[in-house]
Amino acid sequence: MKPTLTIIAGPARSGKTWHCIERAIGARSPTRVVFPTSSAAETAQSALAASGYEAPNASFQDFLGLIGDLAKLEANLPLEIDPARRAALCGRICRLELKSDSFFGKVREMPGFHARLCRFFDDLTMDGLDADALELASELTAKGHAPPELGLDKEPIRDHWLLKMRELASLWREYRKALKEGGRCDLADLVKAAHEGIEKARTLPFAQLILDGFEGLRRVEAAILKQLALRRVRLVMTILDDPDRPRLFAVCQRFLASLSLDFDLDVHSLPAKKKGSQALTLLERRLFESIEQPGMVDEADVTILDAPSVLAEVESIVRTVRKLIDSGAKPEQVALIVREPERYRPFIDSLAARYSVPINGSAQEPISHSPIGRRAAELLDLLTLPLTNQRLTSWFSSAFWNLSRSDQAALRRASRRLRKGDELTNAVPERYETAKQYAQQLYAHRKAFLATSLGASPPARIFDAFQEALKALLLGKTPHLDPREAAASEALHRTAAAQSEYLPPMSARQWSEAMSRLWRETRYAYQLGQSGVRLISPDEPDLGSMEIAFMLGVKEAIYPRRVADDPFLGEAERAALSQAIAGNPDAFPDLSPRFHLRNRQDHADLERLLFYRAAAAPNKSLWLSFPRADSESEELASFFIGDVQRAVGPGGYRTLSLRVDDICPPEFVANDFDAQLREAIESDQLDPLPSFALQDPAARDFIAKVDRIFSVRELETLGACPFRHFAQHRLRLRTERYGMSIDQIGDLAHQAIQRAYKNLPPEADAATRAKELIEELDRLMAESPLPGEEWQLMLIKEYCEELLRLLAERESLYQEQFQTEPLALEWAFGMKPRPDIDPSSVAPPLEIRSQHGSVFVSGIVDRVDRAGDAMMVIDYKLTGSSNLNDDAEMRSLQPIFYSRAVRENLGAKQVVFAFDSLTEAKRARIVPFELSKQFNQMDWERQSRGRLIELRPNIRLKSIETRAEQHVIGLVQQLKNAEIAAQPGDHCALCPYGDFCRMAQR
Repeated sequence: MKPTLTIIAGPARSGKTWHCIERAIGARSPTRVVFPTSSAAETAQSALAASGYEAPNASFQDFLGLIGDLAKLEANLPLEIDPARRAALCGRICRLELKSDSFFGKVREMPGFHARLCRFFDDLTMDGLDADALELASELTAKGHAPPELGLDKEPIRDHWLLKMRELASLWREYRKALKEGGRCDLADLVKAAHEGIEKARTLPFAQLILDGFEGLRRVEAAILKQLALRRVRLVMTILDDPDRPRLFAVCQRFLASLSLDFDLDVHSLPAKKKGSQALTLLERRLFESIEQPGMVDEADVTILDAPSVLAEVESIVRTVRKLIDSGAKPEQVALIVREPERYRPFIDSLAARYSVPINGSAQEPISHSPIGRRAAELLDLLTLPLTNQRLTSWFSSAFWNLSRSDQAALRRASRRLRKGDELTNAVPERYETAKQYAQQLYAHRKAFLATSLGASPPARIFDAFQEALKALLLGKTPHLDPREAAASEALHRTAAAQSEYLPPMSARQWSEAMSRLWRETRYAYQLGQSGVRLISPDEPDLGSMEIAFMLGVKEAIYPRRVADDPFLGEAERAALSQAIAGNPDAFPDLSPRFHLRNRQDHADLERLLFYRAAAAPNKSLWLSFPRADSESEELASFFIGDVQRAVGPGGYRTLSLRVDDICPPEFVANDFDAQLREAIESDQLDPLPSFALQDPAARDFIAKVDRIFSVRELETLGACPFRHFAQHRLRLRTERYGMSIDQIGDLAHQAIQRAYKNLPPEADAATRAKELIEELDRLMAESPLPGEEWQLMLIKEYCEELLRLLAERESLYQEQFQTEPLALEWAFGMKPRPDIDPSSVAPPLEIRSQHGSVFVSGIVDRVDRAGDAMMVIDYKLTGSSNLNDDAEMRSLQPIFYSRAVRENLGAKQVVFAFDSLTEAKRARIVPFELSKQFNQMDWERQSRGRLIELRPNIRLKSIETRAEQHVIGLVQQLKNAEIAAQPGDHCALCPYGDFCRMAQR
């Protein structure tokens, strides 16, 4: 006879969770209320506390906590639950067991791989598998259970696949063995102990078990429930279901069917509760159903908003929330439902702060994305790499927890002036006593940290030295960290300590690189406030009650979400292994003949249900919003929005579409500033297109400061887009970059060229040049590692090496043809001496005279070569070279002013300007007519794409220079008027400030 399982079934918002809470409140015997996740258990506890009721006989937990409590009935197993320690231990196993030619050899050092592997083992454990079962199922699959698409009928593919499966099984065994040797247990041991505890305990700690929020049960969970039911524990489970809607609830009804094979189901159905909105009532009843008659409602309680960008989308939503709160809505009854937290959270954080909207929820991000994570990684570089001006200046340019701003500024100024071989301590003025002490501490901790590298040191010793340096140089004795920073700091220390326990002996620099990689790949969770508007994910088991919901980012690939293949077992592999296990009951007597490994389709089947649950959550109003574009491409609205429109009918929804130039639409005015902005627009004091000059006198004076020297690059930026110039050169906004960028790769190649050419004799051959260039590249990558995975850095290194080899080969050909020899590298004019520019750079700035006054221009020329009485100015570029007519069209000012500076200061009679493109392996050049024969196109260059040579007579060169001077005078005059109008165009695609430019074309 099968045990009984009571089912409380009902559609969304039918009160199933509250029904569970009521049962817990009224329970006279000990009761456990179990949820799929710990966060869902905490949400239910909060709902109970808010209700004012108490449940003295009930406790709330997730299923893993339940298994742990049952295991303790007969054994006190020390389960290793810290993910950082588990991943670190798994990393040690991978380093010991895997070689470079192993299947997983290339990723054996990566912390992200170790963490994923731990989760993979736990996932298979919950399905009832162990290492032996996995290996046996693999052998059976290879012998005849494999689908054709796996290709296992071909011996090389079969051998390669079996190598992978045997490696996974071997790693799993060694991982479990290492846990036991360390006095810990893994999930499989805990499950086994839980079964023994249920069987042998005289009395169980609870008489009733209530499960809420489950859309399926794993084999281990179902087995434990069945054993509890046989011990007369009353089982109650809520399930999202409506038998009248089989299409939408197909997943739930399959779940019920699977439960009926093991339990006698006692089903109690709850009807959907009537909502305060007719449109939302229709939405709950008709979403994803075949609809013959449109809905007949007059209240448009569903709003569909499309915005030009994520910024405009979030700004509109936050303004609307502010207006709702001002009109009496309780923040706790408003929810922001977001499925891309990393994409949306920065915008939500800043805009919620601007409009004083309290946010409550939890969030996750990589440790390296937190301020303290970034600073800790910088500190490691400071302790282990050469103390260059750039590295020191960057260190003193961000916030500290133990330095005043004046001391920080003094250290920053001293860092810029620091000469090679000098100590920072001596460069700090005496009056900054605290700053001077800080510099002394920096050198002392650097010395102590590097002392741990005398031979291979135990990582725990290096970690201790790092902790001391972190406390002294960044945090101080009693740092006042906000909750987010405190969570990041705790995760940073915990992960570093765990890794240091299991890493082999190494140098301090190797340890630093390992920690930086670890923090990039490890996420930490933190709390966003204690009360207020709830920020939640649609994937959470319990969304809680709410009156108004805003679903952001309702676009393709997010609703429904594209589920990626498992990195260890793909779809076809999972199906084949499931078939092998289910079809061999003699080989797997403990596994059900219905054995099934979850696959991508199982996740995809839940997508409609999750969207329905989120859309049906609010009682009064629902907003669905999406951006039409992000920073890289255009976006499409989710086709689920069409299902919503059909469900509520034409009268049940309204659509709002924001234009790029909508500064503050009337319906989104949320505070006095918005109101004044709107009033200015409507009174024609403000052009709706932001092509206006700043009005505030102080702001105008700040922007209109022109009695200074302008760099050529700054003038090019000003000409391309005054708004970008305003953000970059006047506000000096710094953009955060997560991961690699093309600019960083270009800078790396550029630095390698400059450093190598300083050491190379002019007569060096191609092989010698290539060797020196690649050696400098290796040194640079060791001194200043790029962010990214190990395999990415290997690809970048190979890519840069190839570019440098090609440069070395054509350099000899150019020198022979052009009869040139290097004269200066990083030659500057109009600039103060700096370590990174040519020591002979004492040239004054260029002066451009006009009736409005003079404009002074500075610049840095990558390279100057001498060719008799003529000279060649070379500007290196990573990607495609500039159009050779860009200077004539005033898009590029470098050829004009760099050539003039070389003529006036280095005595050149004629100047050739060249763009050297590393990726295109060519040197496009602007050549005066008189030098056309000497700098003509060579035979091997004829294969290059695009125009290589622009021949110009002197009269045209002079005409372009005159026009450029007039252009610069006009730009400076525009700056005097404090005009910061954006000029959209193709350059918007790569502009780092496009997210807050309303004119950006993306």
